[in-house]
Amino acid sequence: TTQESHGFSRVECQAADHYAKWRQELMLSEFLYGGLGENFTVTGLDEHNVCISDVYRIGEAVVQVPQPRMTCWKPARLWGVPDLVRRIKETGRTGWYLRVLEEGRVASGERMELMDRPCPQWTIARCNDVV
Repeated sequence: TTQESHGFSRVECQAADHYAKWRQELMLSEFLYGGLGENFTVTGLDEHNVCISDVYRIGEAVVQVPQPRMTCWKPARLWGVPDLVRRIKETGRTGWYLRVLEEGRVASGERMELMDRPCPQWTIARCNDVV
């Protein structure tokens, strides 16, 4: 699907590779991409190789990583897993936010092309550990 980045105050990202682990741990075979309420489920990226202040191009849009994602209570309620937020924090599979620097159209399947990495030492995983 094609979507305008305009109007998003923040875009939420989640690593696609985490979903197999969540399905197994939660014993929920129907726990599919988007199950944590994210806007983008991405392949090839996770909390260990995404850094604070990274700048990416996705389609026509340019976005920047400001911080790790702080998951709210809604997915826990949706899936009937009361301690899901705690599990997300403990596993470090939090995902991350993107802020829109340049609006533009993005489509499913487009690559997140890294344009700049000013803080390579500050991965999302390291930030999660500090917090």
